[in-house]
Amino acid sequence: MKKLFCLLLALATVFSLSACQKNVEPASSSTAPEESVSEVEPEAVSEVSSELEPEVEADYAFINPLTGEGTEEDISNNRPYAVMMNTLRKAMPQSGNSQADLYYEIPEEGGVTRIMAVFQDVTDVGKLGSIRSTRPYFVWLAYALDGVLIHAGGSGRAYNVLEETSLLEVDSLGIGSGVFYRDQARLSAGYSTEHTLYLDSDTLQEWIDNSSGYDMSHEEDYLTTHTHTFVEDGTPEGGSPASSITVPFSGYKTNIFTYNEDTQLYTITDVYTESGTSYSMDYVGEQTGEAIGVTNVIVIQTAISQIEGDSYGRLDVTLVGSGQGYYACNGKYIPILWSKDSYSDIFTFTTTQGEELSLGIGKTYINIVSTSKEITFTGDSAQ
Repeated sequence: MKKLFCLLLALATVFSLSACQKNVEPASSSTAPEESVSEVEPEAVSEVSSELEPEVEADYAFINPLTGEGTEEDISNNRPYAVMMNTLRKAMPQSGNSQADLYYEIPEEGGVTRIMAVFQDVTDVGKLGSIRSTRPYFVWLAYALDGVLIHAGGSGRAYNVLEETSLLEVDSLGIGSGVFYRDQARLSAGYSTEHTLYLDSDTLQEWIDNSSGYDMSHEEDYLTTHTHTFVEDGTPEGGSPASSITVPFSGYKTNIFTYNEDTQLYTITDVYTESGTSYSMDYVGEQTGEAIGVTNVIVIQTAISQIEGDSYGRLDVTLVGSGQGYYACNGKYIPILWSKDSYSDIFTFTTTQGEELSLGIGKTYINIVSTSKEITFTGDSAQ
């Protein structure tokens, strides 16, 4: 896995820069079930480097390793926060999501999905949520990022992986439970209780700072092996038009990414199908109400299957191995190949010719879907 380290020359001083960073069809009913209590509460229990050379503005001495963007302070060696966020239609909008650097969205049981929003720095983010439970594949992804997982319970298998990896975590049903709170405004507005769990980023950071056993810096070799390459213009060479990208996760949830030429970003529309009726809503941040834009859209196609004998229909998502996918940036897309050698490695992305993929400087949204799902692209060929 070809990975290089990133150096940035600022003013007359050389700064050494660190850079961090399964086939199942939905149930026949398109109505998404609410997650049962046993799935939210824990059951009893015995996942970036070539030479990173982003063309950041000259007055920035450091970079954010998850985005390639310039930063005033050196946050590159920080362990990122990986926050499990609710995606049910009745729970939207999310809070704090607009300040995430990286998004992973993956299906869960019953056709619903969950987003793991990753923050290199949570300073001044404020309200974060609503927070939900985790699954083993999200734990493995957070482990590959050497992150801190923020969640509200999880499946038994998720807790087994947490124990196996000793991943740092803040759990509303366990370690760090006092950090979380119920949003009274949502409760008063009639939201279901499971859609009202939040935390404040400053409270979270203070709790981490005062907790023993939370080393928030990466291990020495992490920074040379776990970053992607970022460039000012991430438009894929020879790409086909992609002014709109449709990514179906299940019969309940579909994402539509729409390219805005003015901002050079993709905004996201969440499409939900419940009892034969479709509902569309922009993916926005609750604090601002503004649409969230991302520079890079990645689709990973992999094997997703229902775990045999699991009464809740939970899923097994293949993360280690290799497969196909797509990459889009600046209104163009190309097919790509992905690989992941182990659970502790991040994804490697290459062109179909085997050349390492360079991402555009900015946020990245990674959709992990079954190989059975068809991804569609539309666009003006003159774009």
